[in-house]
Amino acid sequence: MSWMLISILYGIVVFIYSYWFYKKNYVYYKPFKYVNSETLDTVDVHKLYPEFRCLDKLSFLKIFIGNYFFSSIKFVINVFLAIMQIIRLKQHSRNLQNPSSNSEEWKIVSETISFWTTWLLRINGIKIIRKNLPYEEVYKKYLGEDYPFDPNERYSLIISNHTGFYDIIMNMSINSAGFLSKDETKQVPFVGTIAKGINCLFVKRENAQDRARIFEELEQRQRDFYAGNILSPLCIFPEGTTTNGKYILKFKKGAFFSLLPLKPQIILLGDNLDYSVAIGASSTALNYFRSLCYCGCNMYLCELPVIKPTEYMFEHYSDLGNEKWEVYAEVTRKIMCEIGGLTPSDKTFRDSKKYENSLLKGTYHEETEDLFMSNEIMI
Repeated sequence: MSWMLISILYGIVVFIYSYWFYKKNYVYYKPFKYVNSETLDTVDVHKLYPEFRCLDKLSFLKIFIGNYFFSSIKFVINVFLAIMQIIRLKQHSRNLQNPSSNSEEWKIVSETISFWTTWLLRINGIKIIRKNLPYEEVYKKYLGEDYPFDPNERYSLIISNHTGFYDIIMNMSINSAGFLSKDETKQVPFVGTIAKGINCLFVKRENAQDRARIFEELEQRQRDFYAGNILSPLCIFPEGTTTNGKYILKFKKGAFFSLLPLKPQIILLGDNLDYSVAIGASSTALNYFRSLCYCGCNMYLCELPVIKPTEYMFEHYSDLGNEKWEVYAEVTRKIMCEIGGLTPSDKTFRDSKKYENSLLKGTYHEETEDLFMSNEIMI
């Protein structure tokens, strides 16, 4: 009898939590139109900002079932895996500061990062499927007919379109890569410790002087890589924010201003999913906890050959930018869009915040509040 009572009470608690959680998510899915606070006209913000709209399905029933049977178990395992990763990183912390001092020790660290993050993906049901897409014609179109495809060419930077939290975990699993990250990440439990452990570069996004410092550190890190002082590449998401996985936003300066080689990767997601790792302009935390309620999701990864600037590119596509880095960035984006079948968009982080602010408040503002302006990613 007591077990039956406990089961009923547990079900009631889970139901209440699931309903609250569903309503928190529903804000980003509701199909209502919003009032423009200036003109008082109704505005369909989903059509204004399709780059950031969540495209998967939202089901209260599936959230409730997932929370009832396994989301808490998955969360506990996630915490365990994070703790184990932190312990292993702490054991090898001296080599993380200067990995070239002991390449064998760094190899152990790299394997540790890959092992625990791979299990994290498996436990959460995130399956990485490598996808080969034809690229030679597109590369030659933008880089020249004689562009050399060297499978062994080294690269200090990986760039990728950005769909959500699991992009980072995937790159840690595959490349043991560090990241360019906002400074606030250091304060996030577990995540901050791991981010510092894998030598991420942190930037205070609202501080112009700090952004200038990061440009210098980023270029120095690239050169240290080629000099053998750093053994792992750095991963950058040059859009500066997340999309729903169907678009690629305009690239920012950080990955391109040094004009050094980089390796692009394209993350593709399926259609009509119950759950998608792509968060658009929604909450990272809500997306993560929602992932615990589902059995899984596929991420398709297409790794492209290294791209480096060519005279052909600067001569034939000079109209794409006023500076060389702008041409380099736009050519790279066009290559990724054409190969991956994604749509280029000139929307920015500001636009994602306009969209999110509209969903949260129910009114649409042409100008985004200063709170969001100060957080724009400039790298």
